[in-house]
Amino acid sequence: MPSINILAIDGGGMMGVIPARILSYLDGSVTNPVMAGVKSLTTSIPDTFGYVAGTSTGGLLAVGLTVPMSSGSTLTGNGALELYVNNASSIFPGEKTLVDVLTSGVTAFGNAGVTKTATGTTATGLASVLASNYGAPTWAGCYYQIQQGLVDVWVPSNVSGGAKYDFGLSSTPNINPDAVPVAYLSDTTTTLIIPSFNGNLTAPLPTPETFQPVLAQVNNSKVPWGPAIITNETKVLNAAMDSTTAESISVFQACLMTSACPMVLPPVPYDLQFGDMQKDPTGCNYFLDGGVWANNPTQAALFYIQQQNELRSQNNEEPLTINCIVSIGCGMSSEPTGLNYQTVANMGGGIISDGNGWMNYSGINALDATIASGETLFASVEMQENFPNTYFRLDPVLTSAAPFWSNQSATLDDWISAADTLVENWVNNGQWAKLIQQLQTGLPG
Repeated sequence: MPSINILAIDGGGMMGVIPARILSYLDGSVTNPVMAGVKSLTTSIPDTFGYVAGTSTGGLLAVGLTVPMSSGSTLTGNGALELYVNNASSIFPGEKTLVDVLTSGVTAFGNAGVTKTATGTTATGLASVLASNYGAPTWAGCYYQIQQGLVDVWVPSNVSGGAKYDFGLSSTPNINPDAVPVAYLSDTTTTLIIPSFNGNLTAPLPTPETFQPVLAQVNNSKVPWGPAIITNETKVLNAAMDSTTAESISVFQACLMTSACPMVLPPVPYDLQFGDMQKDPTGCNYFLDGGVWANNPTQAALFYIQQQNELRSQNNEEPLTINCIVSIGCGMSSEPTGLNYQTVANMGGGIISDGNGWMNYSGINALDATIASGETLFASVEMQENFPNTYFRLDPVLTSAAPFWSNQSATLDDWISAADTLVENWVNNGQWAKLIQQLQTGLPG
């Protein structure tokens, strides 16, 4: 009976440095460890875990650890950590207020933006980081930024004015996206499970009897509104490709589709034709962060495995059994969010930047913490009940409050230190050795 190890990585923006650091201990790639001689796996992450699930920033880590980059190799835990640290200021603009977010001080806030300088315009954001390491499909939509009053407006690429967004692959305009080979989720033998959410209410509304969240194919009409799971087998049928043949979903698409955090990042059209979406929003599915329903993707992984076992049963194959589940979080804050009842009641939302409303842009985002952390905690409790000896949850308590989009080196160091403290505690109480032993019992051979 096949026995599998599952790795599940939470969402959490730049707090992804926490699971990256923990994973560097797990695979032995850690530099400057908090403890000498911490026992690590004898095999790589892809060889240890047959199933890897990741939401939002966890999806980026899941892909980075298992899908070869344009350089030809996958990331180690420490390599993923370096990727975050080196690109922090590009992915997120850092310590910004709500006023910054709503005006031209911040463009698109991270997944597809540009930075204006005296010498020109540079593509920034997650899209640029992904494209430079994993390529971008040739049909990926480019679009322009024009200035209208205080707010930058995105318009289709056939409108003149502004700066052309080129995914950062070259400093010259109209570059060839093929400069970096395009990587696909199907490029790995590890099973990837990446939660997202189709946010277009004009899409078909599913019924419980017909709803299939695991996406076999993504297009402009057949993806139902609601939770969605992207896997290695997901295909994309795209009108922009001028083809009726579906192709495997790219790393570029999947990572953008899982990490578009509501209220902070714009939604992602399935075909990356941002301009077409603005012209006809009813004709295009667009995707939001998987954290709105599965910030801890463990249950999404179990749902997928259940589906696979149903298929295996139909084919008279033995079912998959679970040897070990490793669930890694991005940290729980021990600091108050600054939520103030009277402010929220008076304003209906409390969207102010002094720490008294739902969206506290001076520190922890109270609304995000409520949605993501609450769901994550419940999932962890349920998993512990169902898998008392094989479910390992690694999620450090943070001692200082900072927004999940912070790119400040001191904040990143604090988060990494919290991961170090967790590993140190696990080593001292024997849980780390138990984790390594359990994982190794599920390895082939």
